[in-house]
Amino acid sequence: MVDDLDALRALFATYDGKSIAPFRAAARRVPRATVALLDLCALAREGDEAVELGATWVAKHLLEKGVEADRAVSLELLRLLSVLTADMAIVHVLQCLPRLSFSSAQHERLHRRLEVLRAHPRPFVRAWAYNGYALLARADPRYAAETEALFESALASEAASVCARIRNARKGR
Repeated sequence: MVDDLDALRALFATYDGKSIAPFRAAARRVPRATVALLDLCALAREGDEAVELGATWVAKHLLEKGVEADRAVSLELLRLLSVLTADMAIVHVLQCLPRLSFSSAQHERLHRRLEVLRAHPRPFVRAWAYNGYALLARADPRYAAETEALFESALASEAASVCARIRNARKGR
């Protein structure tokens, strides 16, 4: 559990749009525990762009440092994909997907969200949405054929950066 959510909010509010120093400082204050991930998800839901960015960056950082996401955390992060407004906050959550676990029922929910994000105006959001398709297809074979067809279509029409992510996703990176 995060002891002082107000302090984290204040730290995230100092984000200048460039330096992630406030996010790093926040990460040092947050315990490396699964329950902290739930607190960060709650903060990200508040709708303030700097808080969204900071909370999702710290959540991603904790996951990368080995904090385990249980089913509750995985579900909360999946739910965030429907409410986040900051493009990079969405990308942060999409980048967390390899460290999350979902039930079969949640696979359909993830699939529906990825369909929406695949049409996002920002190429880096689309790129990470396609990466999500690759992860989903590996976790649930029902999505394999559709994913491959989407990849083929996207490789013929998407921006080079999106195509690069698709090629990496196909290789499992």
